[in-house]
Amino acid sequence: MLFILIRRPLDLVLKNGVVTGVKVRSGNEEFVIPTKNVILATGGFAHNQKLVKKFAPEWAGLPTTTAVGSTGDGLEMAVEHGAKTAYTDVVRMNPSVHSENGVNSSLSAARAEGGIMVNLDGKRFCNDYYPDYTQLSRWLQKQKGSMAYIVIDNKAMKASKRLQGFKDKGYFLQADTLAELAKKMGVPPKALEETAKRYSEFVKNGKDLDFGRQHNLTLDFSQPPYYAVKTQPGIQVTLGGIDVNNNMQVIKKDGGFFPNLYAAGEVTYDGSFRPGPTAVGLYQGHIAAQNILRKSN
Repeated sequence: MLFILIRRPLDLVLKNGVVTGVKVRSGNEEFVIPTKNVILATGGFAHNQKLVKKFAPEWAGLPTTTAVGSTGDGLEMAVEHGAKTAYTDVVRMNPSVHSENGVNSSLSAARAEGGIMVNLDGKRFCNDYYPDYTQLSRWLQKQKGSMAYIVIDNKAMKASKRLQGFKDKGYFLQADTLAELAKKMGVPPKALEETAKRYSEFVKNGKDLDFGRQHNLTLDFSQPPYYAVKTQPGIQVTLGGIDVNNNMQVIKKDGGFFPNLYAAGEVTYDGSFRPGPTAVGLYQGHIAAQNILRKSN
């Protein structure tokens, strides 16, 4: 069996509902590669703002930490030829994205080390480590400027090589006191001091009386210097996409399916919203390949 990996296919070529080739471009030349079967494994569409606006408008205009190749090429091609889609509005968000010099980075490690999220009033507004990152992103979106700062102390910084790397890149504001840090953040110093003091009591007593945080309730702001990093929500992965049957064959809008067009990975909707996306994608590719081999024997 010959597998041809194509970076940017232009279109699928079909005859009587069956894929007969893939139209591609090489340099300035366009040509068709004949094929008996096609597996679309082109990733999601988080890096295509046009598709985000079309399918998941709630999150349009936000950054993404997903692979740069997730531009929805395979999804668009399949839809153009009558493929059915499912749950394209469902995405998994990252509530802690910092954008610097065109690079989007996840700063969730700061919360994992016990950091708290505060708004421009210098106050917490939710469970900072709520397990549903998409819901957490919605809470963040309701804050002034649709952003928040994650605040940590030196104990948290020293515990994480990842955070130290971000500090070296200049992502963090730093100060010897919380009042000084607040001024750099542009939030009321007294409010930030009171927020940190109240939270440190929660850490001491092992119970968050304001928002019920249970995970990583460890940071008591006892070790200066203090750090803050500006964050906003960003798309982590798109969970909907091309609808497929149990053989990973692409389902048509009319209810039938394409006999030799398959899809696997983030380009699909698999019915589980992918608790382990890499493993699910590999499994889908395996099923598609098995079906192709079975037909060829």
